[in-house]
Amino acid sequence: MFTEIRRPVFSLLDRGPLAESCTYISYEALRELAGEKLLAHLSDSVLEEVAEEAE
Repeated sequence: MFTEIRRPVFSLLDRGPLAESCTYISYEALRELAGEKLLAHLSDSVLEEVAEEAE
């Protein structure tokens, strides 16, 4: 799943390897978040709370 972002070409970025700056949100976390009654009132910062490191 994460083999593409670990490719050598993505390690040459100015900010460092792509795999060290990427996060993802799992399907399980998305399903849980979608079930929130007040989802329309949540800010984008909730995504940072459920995001995981792409290691």
